[in-house]
Amino acid sequence: MYVVLDSNIIISANYGNSAMMQFCLSISKVLDYSVIAPPIVIDEVVAKYRVKIESERDRISQSRRNLSTLLRSPQSLPSLSIDIDQAVNEYRQHIEKTFSLRKWPRLRYPTLSHREVVARAVNRRRPFYENGSGYRDTLIWLSIIQWMPAVDDQVILITSDKAFGEKDGTLHADLASDLGEIDRSEEDVVLLKSLPAFVKKYVRHRLKRVFVENSSQALGQLGIDIRSSIEAKVFEDYSGVEIHPELLNLPSEFETLYLDSIPQVSAVDVLDVREVSHAHYLLQCHADADCAFDVFVHKSDAYTLSELAIYDPDWNDHYVLGHTECQLRFILQLEVAFDNSGAGRHRVEVLSIEAVRLESSSNGH
Repeated sequence: MYVVLDSNIIISANYGNSAMMQFCLSISKVLDYSVIAPPIVIDEVVAKYRVKIESERDRISQSRRNLSTLLRSPQSLPSLSIDIDQAVNEYRQHIEKTFSLRKWPRLRYPTLSHREVVARAVNRRRPFYENGSGYRDTLIWLSIIQWMPAVDDQVILITSDKAFGEKDGTLHADLASDLGEIDRSEEDVVLLKSLPAFVKKYVRHRLKRVFVENSSQALGQLGIDIRSSIEAKVFEDYSGVEIHPELLNLPSEFETLYLDSIPQVSAVDVLDVREVSHAHYLLQCHADADCAFDVFVHKSDAYTLSELAIYDPDWNDHYVLGHTECQLRFILQLEVAFDNSGAGRHRVEVLSIEAVRLESSSNGH
């Protein structure tokens, strides 16, 4: 099996450094699959990495200037000096090495002529959209098509881009036709939207299940406490991030929603434990928590919402600042690995997290 990553997957995985990405790369050796980043993907990821570093540098520099204007007594603030070119070159070396460690296949830029690529664009043949965008995605797809005759196994293309698929998530008919031209079927390429979806569909069931009869007691049998790790990860992923009220089934009048606090994770239920290798496990669990949110609501709607407690009725001319609470269930995949010291020391990584609202409560105070 060959797993091909789009640039949006690598970038969303903290430029390849997330726990989930590292898990998928490391377990590839256990399950014998290859992970491939086409050259155009590498080039785009590196380019976006440069933009990200420059943006963060400029943001810090602006904050430094703003701080200087607030100080009543002049102070010497430390300057920020970053060699952008060196950082980008080091990252390119790192990301290229990441996808070449196990002698995985390396795709090449497609050799099709510009005339043939333009013909696809003119005819709006996917991955080109009706508006003519899709050049980068087309190069990714053509590099896959160019390489596939040399391999027999199935290709899993992981991308959050909709250009490759139909509305139901299956491969687009144009791309299925491309596969037919090289004597391959549309079943030979599977689209997935994320790394967690890949783990769910292709990884978990291939690992040995343990603690089958008493999965809820798995944490005790493993001798670990993951509650603090979950609380930290939940707050890390959701704190300061605008959350759409529809995701939590809250009133649409809540125009802007931010997680304020998680007083406590009230319950952790382990649903499944898989053994990756000796002293190395993959866990799936639910964690329930009462969460508090800051929310902005238009003044005309504020006093009709029973879920809202108003903090500041005059945040500005149009909005009030309020507070609401609801119980959320976090669906998590965890990696737990013990060291070889025999002292019970372990590492817990939260690989993925998704929040859904429990319908039992929603109230303001």
